[in-house]
Amino acid sequence: MAGKKKKKKQQRPVPADHALVKLLPSLKEAERKVRAKFESVSGFQISRPREDEETFGELMEKLQAIEEQVVQMIDGLSQFEVGELVTWIIPLLDAGSVDFLAGTRRQEGLQVRTAARKALCRRDSWDDEEEEEEHSDGSSENGSSRSQDASPSTAKEPKKMTEKESQYTIGHLVAAYADAGLIVMRSQLWGPARDGDHLALTALLALDPWTVDEPGRVGEGFTSALQVACAGGHVECVEVLLKHRAIFRDKDWQSTPRPFVCASMLTGAGYYDGGKPPGGILHFQSSSLPKRRVARETYVYIIDRLLEEATFCEPGDREMLCNTRFAMLNVDPPPLVEGSGTLVCPPYTPPLPPPVPDAPRVAAATPRYMAGTGAHVGSAVGSALLQRNGPGPNVTSSPTVLGAAPGMPTFDKPPVVIANKGSGKVSSATPRDKAASRGVASGLNGLLIAR
Repeated sequence: MAGKKKKKKQQRPVPADHALVKLLPSLKEAERKVRAKFESVSGFQISRPREDEETFGELMEKLQAIEEQVVQMIDGLSQFEVGELVTWIIPLLDAGSVDFLAGTRRQEGLQVRTAARKALCRRDSWDDEEEEEEHSDGSSENGSSRSQDASPSTAKEPKKMTEKESQYTIGHLVAAYADAGLIVMRSQLWGPARDGDHLALTALLALDPWTVDEPGRVGEGFTSALQVACAGGHVECVEVLLKHRAIFRDKDWQSTPRPFVCASMLTGAGYYDGGKPPGGILHFQSSSLPKRRVARETYVYIIDRLLEEATFCEPGDREMLCNTRFAMLNVDPPPLVEGSGTLVCPPYTPPLPPPVPDAPRVAAATPRYMAGTGAHVGSAVGSALLQRNGPGPNVTSSPTVLGAAPGMPTFDKPPVVIANKGSGKVSSATPRDKAASRGVASGLNGLLIAR
């Protein structure tokens, strides 16, 4: 008797508005607020009390409360839900801001990462069980299934992965999703920022990484993407990172933090040529490229952009940038030694602003007496003439007759005066028309007396 094929349970698809997906933006914003409020002095965090803002401790309490909710949701996910939400769970491996906060959070900052790693391990074990089940079902249909009277002790128990095996499996999983362009991790941002590849950096940031502020490891000098972009004089990369709300810090994240950005700018501009730069300063740049000297105008422009747009987690960094800017504007670097093979980079020229579109022309307001084509259309006399005879050939627009205003219609002959029967008075609708009519009448009387 052939073995029966096991039927998988029908699972409902995970909705797009899953509770975990809705909660992740709140966790991400809470982490950023904590990073923006953080200060470090020799690796120890302190809080900046302000009357109008929340303190560092209050923000940390809110962050921990959200983290606990996220951990509970991840632990309660089924294997099917983990598979459907894998593109949201993998970025949580960068959550917690543990390295940015200089290790002060310890285990509290690792709880979200740990929950995400366990969930991904459950997904991998679920995939392995599916493959074994499909293989056993296919073999049973071909008559090569296991014997039915086999003892239960011979059945394989689920294998538990060691920590090393789980790291290896998760690493391949993350690499596969990253190569497919479905996710982006913090470690992918450091290389393009160092080399000035702003197009690749822009494409990576378009995938919305979990954080752009988390520093790198030993091979990256414990520096962030914004730090190496500033040190290398890559204006386009700095602009892109600032648009994604990157937080600036001058020091690196070593166990004993040392100045990095400002000292690297002075090194890149050539101020330490012929001398020894400050200890612990590394001017990162690809080894395949020649040594470069960045124009100090480029660094001054970067400093101005940082002072305008960047978020600072340490107030002393503003003073450091201002002092570096003052030194570059007032002190010339040593002259470049000929034959040194140093590549001189031209100063950065900001793009011209787009031309201002021409404002639409608004026609001038038309006076009341210019509302029509006839003489004094707005008056009773002009209206009567237009209604009776039309404009006629006697209407002109010459401004030289009788001192008329430019554009004001005039008459070659005196207008016909319409008088009321039996009264001898000229009919008019306005005082202006009455005065004009009296002037015309007096002129006619003068002509009659002259004759």
